[in-house]
Amino acid sequence: MLFGLQRASFARLGLALALFALALVLVVAAFVQLIDALYLALLMLTALPALASLITGLVLLALAWLLVIMGRLYLRRRLTLPQAAAAGAGAELTAQLVTLIRRNPRQAALIATIAGFVVGTLPDLRRAISEVLDVGKPKRRPRPPPQPPSEP
Repeated sequence: MLFGLQRASFARLGLALALFALALVLVVAAFVQLIDALYLALLMLTALPALASLITGLVLLALAWLLVIMGRLYLRRRLTLPQAAAAGAGAELTAQLVTLIRRNPRQAALIATIAGFVVGTLPDLRRAISEVLDVGKPKRRPRPPPQPPSEP
């Protein structure tokens, strides 16, 4: 058992990855169908294809703008590094990993993708890794006390 988890076979992992890819394709198809339905509904209301296309495009632009705003807010949060990494522990391991990644970039990308998928789909593993690395909510620095106004 790794991190208190049962062994997962590659066949089960492959099936989960295939189901994830299929779900992604279905979501894209459903989104296209919804946009088409919006266009047809607007076409029935307005009876003007150009106006229906304009309104549909504006709705899509508003949705894209909302996603960009959400992404910027998400990226604006500062994440703190674990204290062990900040103190420089594991520098030799990091150098070895960088060397291996430079030698085999394609294999490293594939392994990183699979590892990210596995960690993302197994909440127990994610919790165990965060406990090992002591990763939690970013710690906020206390605000400095207000300075008294200087007298001229």
